Amino acid sequence: MNEYGREVAKKMESYMGNTDSVAEEISDIQNAQKGVEVRGALAAGVKKAFDKSETSESRSIEAYNITQDLLDDSFDTSIINQNFEQRLNEKIDNLQPNWTAFQKETTTKLTKITDNINSFYINVVTEGFIGDGTEEDTTLLNDIIRKAHERGGGTVFFPSRIMPYLIRVQIGIINQSNVRLLADKGAKIKATPTGNSSYSLIHCENIENFSIEGFNLIGERYEHSGDSGQWGHGINLLGCSGFVIKDVKISECWGDGIYVGPSTEKAFCENGLIDNSYCDDNRRNGISITSAKDLRIIAPKAFNTDGHDPRAGIDIEPNSTTDVLQDIVIKRAFTAKNGEYGIIFSPGKLVGSGKPVSVTITEHKDIGSKIGFGVIKCTGPLEGFVKNIDFDYTDNKDKAVFIRDYHSVGPEILLRVKNIENPFTNQEGKYESNKYGGVISILRDLGDSNNGKIGNVKIINPSIHDPLNKAYSDISIFDEISQIENISIIDPVYLEHEEIRVNTTDLITIEDKNRLLVFHLDKNVSNTLPSNLRYAYIDNKGVAEYGGGSRTINLIRPLANGTEITIEVVENHQIIVDFNSNVTVKPFQTSYSSFKSNQIGSKVTIQKIGDTVWVVKNIIGFWEGLNA
Repeated sequence: MNEYGREVAKKMESYMGNTDSVAEEISDIQNAQKGVEVRGALAAGVKKAFDKSETSESRSIEAYNITQDLLDDSFDTSIINQNFEQRLNEKIDNLQPNWTAFQKETTTKLTKITDNINSFYINVVTEGFIGDGTEEDTTLLNDIIRKAHERGGGTVFFPSRIMPYLIRVQIGIINQSNVRLLADKGAKIKATPTGNSSYSLIHCENIENFSIEGFNLIGERYEHSGDSGQWGHGINLLGCSGFVIKDVKISECWGDGIYVGPSTEKAFCENGLIDNSYCDDNRRNGISITSAKDLRIIAPKAFNTDGHDPRAGIDIEPNSTTDVLQDIVIKRAFTAKNGEYGIIFSPGKLVGSGKPVSVTITEHKDIGSKIGFGVIKCTGPLEGFVKNIDFDYTDNKDKAVFIRDYHSVGPEILLRVKNIENPFTNQEGKYESNKYGGVISILRDLGDSNNGKIGNVKIINPSIHDPLNKAYSDISIFDEISQIENISIIDPVYLEHEEIRVNTTDLITIEDKNRLLVFHLDKNVSNTLPSNLRYAYIDNKGVAEYGGGSRTINLIRPLANGTEITIEVVENHQIIVDFNSNVTVKPFQTSYSSFKSNQIGSKVTIQKIGDTVWVVKNIIGFWEGLNA
């Protein structure tokens, strides 16, 4: 293409953002008398209109080549002026029989582009919407949205004003496919009072390719008549796909700020983005996710949720086995002062569905919710994973992480801790309960399921700060029926109390290269260490509280080579280390089954290096059976 052709093409590109210029260019195409104008406008215009059509693109290139050949012929300007249009049409007609029809089709489609651009942006006020909360007015608004949809899509715009737009919530705003709902900064949408147990301020069902942007939605929880139901939502997404919810604030709803779930026609929402949402003072949840695939939630804020369980900032909870929780990613969530949970995951209704779960949460920050993160109830087989990576929880009114009645056959729960600070703020004094007093708590309580084993939880790099000494322990693992498996605590970074508390140590993997975890031999006279232990620090703190006497550490299980154990006498009671068979402990005696000490300050570190061989890495004080 020569320089002039490039300039015309560039000009056409800029015209596409200007409706008047597009109309002028169409007119130029229809009325062109000279080859330069035809070539530049037709070639660039056709390419722009049909850049997704391989056939159309090839035709526009052929049209350009024809006009280029004509202009490059050796004849003077007068001949061009006299014969150009005729020769051009003859060449085009000879190119292929349907070219003329294609030419008309091109003009028609370019005209349609112009029409779509002209109708792409609808101001609801100029279309007659008042926002007075009447049935007629809300119905008119939905007619405006439908009009945009029927024209192939467009933006429906709510301009800013001092008074909120009132929406008759029994009807709600009903969005359509290919429609962008856009609110100006400062525009507020307010629900009229109702006694209905369910409603949607903006309802989206079985639609696709749409967005909701900039809205400040206000529910009617404080004007609600009656107390039934929990389903009055700000934005209700049912069986939708290809959607964007961006820069919205939703407050005071009878149920949730945003609900994402199935419709009667489609079992899940998919391919959705919720970006920079702010849910505040809603009654049930900030955001509920019951059934979704390929959902991204970026930088959501969910504050002050309270009034109806589960009272969470974000609730990930299916309702039946037909639901789906796959490829859900939540990044940089900020939750605060929620009645129960910052984020809760409760997959129990998917048990037996055969649908693997995949949920990834990264950089979640919670301040002041009762519990930062909860995993509640999974009592049967369900594959998949839930990852909560690099979370930061501060000033939780109760514990920071609570995992309850969660069976080891459920999806793997992986927790990587960035920081936990100042838990149990509602507690006056120390929480004197092993069962409930852990900052991170894994529990099966009385009344929970009584079969199966709880577990499938991995806690990585816990960093727990409890400067006010409110917690009973850093990590507690308590099972009323004592069946635990596949629980791992990997390399704590900081533990305020330097201890975990368990009512059974069966099948717990401990890796503690920083030597922060401590087992207290307080209550049980005999303590059997788990076979998959890797590092342990053990003392007899608390023995006097439980009647005194000696405490025995049984190393009778086949511990893995490399296992390292440090044992310290901190109270004036005897600790016995029992191998229950003859072993070699280098460099001391070569064949015996136990050693012991009751001397405060005595401390020994031993490491297993063979099936029946241990080595003393460090020894302080007197240990009968080891010292010469």
